[in-house]
Amino acid sequence: MMKIGAHLHRFPFFWNAAALGLRSVSQPRRAKQIEKYLESNELRKLRFGAGRHSDKGWLSADLVPLSTKIVFMDGRKPLPLPSDSFDFVVCEHMIEHVDVLTGRRLLGEFRRILRVGGVLRIATPDFGRLIGFVSLPEPLEGDASYYVSTMNEGFSDIPENDRGNPIYMINRIVRDWGHRFLYNEVTLRRVLMDAGFGGVVRQSPGESEHLELVSIDRHQEETGERMNMIETLVLEAVATE
Repeated sequence: MMKIGAHLHRFPFFWNAAALGLRSVSQPRRAKQIEKYLESNELRKLRFGAGRHSDKGWLSADLVPLSTKIVFMDGRKPLPLPSDSFDFVVCEHMIEHVDVLTGRRLLGEFRRILRVGGVLRIATPDFGRLIGFVSLPEPLEGDASYYVSTMNEGFSDIPENDRGNPIYMINRIVRDWGHRFLYNEVTLRRVLMDAGFGGVVRQSPGESEHLELVSIDRHQEETGERMNMIETLVLEAVATE
């Protein structure tokens, strides 16, 4: 089911039907899953927007639980977790799928459930960098050329002789994959600070000053290492008093 479910989103009717079924099955067991996790782990770590990924010692949560190891949670609603109870939260390539007000509320919920000194690691498309590709002289070179050509490859609405045009890539980033609001680094830092976080540090994908967060990222499994390095903005922030 995990492998099938991971690709159903390409077919909206089947995806929506499957998502509704998975949520209906998962919600009744959620309270016991959370209780068991909290009782079994003194060091508590939440992976929110987990997709199909689960890790030992982590509570993995998603709107559409693709396995029994994933707990049903809806980021548009208050999280069913106690305040000041977690040490780490990872939210990878999820916040861009909700509108900006919902995103702010979600960051506030992450702050609520984190203990003072707990760390949030958030990864999302780096819109500041990607939109910068539009102003580069053509033909593009290096990472910009690789990213744009890869994003534009295989789409019939893009003329074959214009596959290196970053305008098509930007339109896909804004409109596809259910994206609702894209962040640059300055904006994401501001909303983190507004939500009660400090000590915001930019990290590279896969890297962290915290052992628990090293190599915790999974987005590269969907996009490939180079694409992930080019497109992903990673910030780590500390929950303040």
